[in-house]
Amino acid sequence: MLQVIDDSGHPVSGAAVSSREALFPVDSTGHLLLENLPSGRFLARVDALGFTSATAVMELQKGTHVGAQVKLLRLPDPLPFQAEAGGILETPQVRVTLPASAVVDALGQPVTGTVNVTIAPLDPTRQLGSMPGPLEGTSAVDGQPVQLESFFMAEVGLWSNGAPVQLAPGKSATLEFLLPEALASQFHEGDTVPAWWFDLDAGQWREEGQGTVQPSSTQPGRLAWVAQVKHFTWWNCDMPWTDKSCVNVLFVDGAGAPVAGAAVRAEGLSYSGDSGISYTGADGRVCVEIKRGNTARIVALQGTLSSDGVAVTGSSTAAVCGGSGPCTDVRLVVRGPVCAPGAYQACPYTGPAGTEGQGSCRAARQRCNVSGAEWSACAGQVLPTAESCRTPFDDDCDGTVNEGCSCSDLMGLPCYGGSSGTQGVGACHAGTVRCDSFGNVVCLGQQLPRPENCSTLEDEDCNGRSEGCEPVSPWFWQLDTTCSSTSKPLGVAVDRQGNTLTLNSLSGTVTLGGTAFTGDEGDMLLVKVDGKGHPTWAQLIDIYARSAYLATKEGLAVDAAGNVVVSGSFSGDLKVGGISLANYAPPKTFVVKFAPDGSPLWAQTFGGELGSAAVATDAAGNIALLAIPSGSGFYVAKLDGNTGATLWSRFFVGPVAFATAIDMDEEGNVLLAADMFAEIDLDGIVLRPPAAATFAFVTKFDGATGKARWGRVVARVSGEGGVPLYLKAARAGKIWVLTPQSGGTRLVALSSEGEELWARGTSAYLDSLHLGTDASGNARVSGAFSGSVDLGGGSRASSNPAAFVAWYDPAGNYLKDRVYPTAEGGGGHSGGVGTGVDLEGSVLLGGWFTGAANFGLGPVNACSDTTFVLKMEPSSTP
Repeated sequence: MLQVIDDSGHPVSGAAVSSREALFPVDSTGHLLLENLPSGRFLARVDALGFTSATAVMELQKGTHVGAQVKLLRLPDPLPFQAEAGGILETPQVRVTLPASAVVDALGQPVTGTVNVTIAPLDPTRQLGSMPGPLEGTSAVDGQPVQLESFFMAEVGLWSNGAPVQLAPGKSATLEFLLPEALASQFHEGDTVPAWWFDLDAGQWREEGQGTVQPSSTQPGRLAWVAQVKHFTWWNCDMPWTDKSCVNVLFVDGAGAPVAGAAVRAEGLSYSGDSGISYTGADGRVCVEIKRGNTARIVALQGTLSSDGVAVTGSSTAAVCGGSGPCTDVRLVVRGPVCAPGAYQACPYTGPAGTEGQGSCRAARQRCNVSGAEWSACAGQVLPTAESCRTPFDDDCDGTVNEGCSCSDLMGLPCYGGSSGTQGVGACHAGTVRCDSFGNVVCLGQQLPRPENCSTLEDEDCNGRSEGCEPVSPWFWQLDTTCSSTSKPLGVAVDRQGNTLTLNSLSGTVTLGGTAFTGDEGDMLLVKVDGKGHPTWAQLIDIYARSAYLATKEGLAVDAAGNVVVSGSFSGDLKVGGISLANYAPPKTFVVKFAPDGSPLWAQTFGGELGSAAVATDAAGNIALLAIPSGSGFYVAKLDGNTGATLWSRFFVGPVAFATAIDMDEEGNVLLAADMFAEIDLDGIVLRPPAAATFAFVTKFDGATGKARWGRVVARVSGEGGVPLYLKAARAGKIWVLTPQSGGTRLVALSSEGEELWARGTSAYLDSLHLGTDASGNARVSGAFSGSVDLGGGSRASSNPAAFVAWYDPAGNYLKDRVYPTAEGGGGHSGGVGTGVDLEGSVLLGGWFTGAANFGLGPVNACSDTTFVLKMEPSSTP
């Protein structure tokens, strides 16, 4: 249930609530009950004539009743200026400077004459509860979500003849926010603070430019934040807070029993920010993060159960949930409800017969308030009124909305308000002339130029190029080994932000960022290299002894949020970033999950006598795990990405070898490839080798149940005991399988149901292979070879081991290939271990080399095996 009120606590009875592509009125007390909503993130935009706009954001749990208040600020008296001349408009806290001839209407036409400016300031030290939405934002650098601390915000609007207007394309205005005295001491003249605007439809703040702290132009001795903006809405002077303390929360009922599924939130007391919402587990526990060393109020809500707020101060030592460092403990106890928020009893309707339930008309209700604390008297009745073209509802309750109303003679015609030459370029496109909910003419559906977003490949500013981030030139990075230390990558992955992760064997000592890492042959070093070729962090996985089944290339995966998953096997002790695992028995499989900043989140072990392990992730962040037992067969499981808990697992014993290839499709199903040397039965699906030899097979397990859905024998493989296979789920359900064969290598494409679409072979036997795909559906094969090889484009030769990348189109046709070191390389050895694609579409190759080499960017040298990452020339990619 929503209640819409103004900043004095009075209901805003004329508010319109937009949610899930529908529009709803509130009653005369400002209430709206929405029922049968799906679980998950819920957004409701709230608009009302004469008020600021806001968005309610909630996480809904199945079967629960929740309530929320939305506060709208009443718009102050407008300040006029002449559009042709521009102007400077001032309030005690906000100053707006507008250039001449810089205003256009909703259809992009110049506005002349008097334009009114409304300025609604919000001081977060006093009015944090009146914000238009949660202090959660999207970074312009990497598109990642961040928590924000606000120093001042305001909604600024332009109006012409009562209709909203905007700045013209290419024009900008200057905003000056007077910083509250309680917060200004944190800043010095010349400091910069990012600028954020609130996206009412997405319910989050978006970063766009920055402002500078400088002396106030209106109040001597005070500091102000000054920024240039290209459009008007809610603007916020905010700083992301990444330096955190963690709080371990336990939520229990009156008897001390844990309360599961409760929404827990931290609201800053000594800072102007909040944590967002986290949910308690079955044990009633959850960890939330607050600004480091600061004080926040922790509250919990589960259906009709809630807690009193508890103030807690974070540790002075930086600490994050699931990582190292001390977390503060707090215990919250249920406060019993009087009633369920939104529960109601109908009252008699006193309006004309036939109007109840039509349009806006409704009977009064006696209802439980949004906090579940009390029942109201009968209130909220709405009776018929004269139809108004300035509301989106059937005011006279006759079954027709806004009869006889029209805001423009151009209704239904195409429209576009962007700069000349931008329509139809990049993301920009025209819309259609329509009336909005309050009778204003709008160009519905148009997309105007926006600042280029570095985290996407889209041309947002519509200039024909995606250049919001300076294109990064090709680069080469190598791990700083010495002649007495060696490193080879076991796995390579590239995340959505273009960072490269390498999981490396390590023997000896290497130095990264001034930190020395020392390992023996059982240890692994996980390194993250950013999109410009600079290492950002590293984590040593210290293993007393790995099993004889070494970690495979698929022992490294990265999910959509940038979290990193590593798997392998061990016996003895395993230590990583403050987390320890012990296994003084036959080898076990381990899985460790790291946050995007490298902090270990959790670690789990699986089975006994399980060797090499492979992992993959799905769109929801869940993890598929594949491990090899000491005998024949395989173990496959699906894990919860948040905790590592097993959602389901299967153990198959049979004539299966080299079960090392796993992936997850777009629906979260698990795909597996392995070798078989006799008949096998997978949940009644019988697979038989066509001859007395070793063959590769692929099977799909249902993502929800773990039951085998289909299986297919795809190719004969070389070697008496079989060889490792390579598998990758592509777009539209296609599955790529790469199988080494006697005298060559076979690339096979299967449909989502396992039917063979085509198969292509090469005459070369290739080593250390890796299979990848791109957004166009091309397959990308990398690995190593020596001697002569034909990857499809003619003979390639190298007397020493050489890395290669080869591309094949969705039909398996050869596109191109690259071999490294180049011909002028100097005789070094190298091998490719894995590839990925960054935001610009360039391929990143990870591998190893030793000796003198040249990867196309100048000579490099290593006196021992050394990990490298190469960002290839764009011309090297299809």
